Amino acid sequence: MENLSSDCEKLINKLEAAAMFKKKEDSYYAYMDIQSGSGGTEAQDWVQC
Repeated sequence: MENLSSDCEKLINKLEAAAMFKKKEDSYYAYMDIQSGSGGTEAQDWVQC
């Protein structure tokens, strides 16, 4: 019964992801650039992670 529950949960997760990303543009690559701006040392450290 636990295996069935785990399998169902995995299937639900896959179906949710497929429903969110169903447009043709969703398969394209993306580039995201994060800059710290004026946040100080902690912001710079976070951006470098």
